[in-house]
Amino acid sequence: EEFSSVSGSGAVNAAADISALRSSQGSLPLPSTQAMEEAEMADFDGSVGGSPAPDTNPLTTINDKTFVFINETWTDTTFDPDNMTSEKIVFLSDEYFDLLIENPELGEYLAVGEQVIVVFDGVAYEIVSE
Repeated sequence: EEFSSVSGSGAVNAAADISALRSSQGSLPLPSTQAMEEAEMADFDGSVGGSPAPDTNPLTTINDKTFVFINETWTDTTFDPDNMTSEKIVFLSDEYFDLLIENPELGEYLAVGEQVIVVFDGVAYEIVSE
């Protein structure tokens, strides 16, 4: 009888230990507010701020166009360098602003960066810094 009472209380204690272990596993710590904000600000390659990782070519989509970041230039994915010649325009030059005045819808595409290649109405415009 002494044996069964020991094993009985031992079994109860073991069950209590298992129950406590399960409840502690169920309540994992939540990420801090700062960690959540950093995750929201993280670029799609996982880095926070700064330039993209060297082995990645970031993509961005504006309206119906997708741009890939290659050699410091946001390049329209419809641009075919083998079959198209781009018209070079210096960023913030008179020609740049004339282009925007004539085609205001280009503004959203050109806002992606200082160096951009965008194909618009069959013409490839290459915005260059100098």
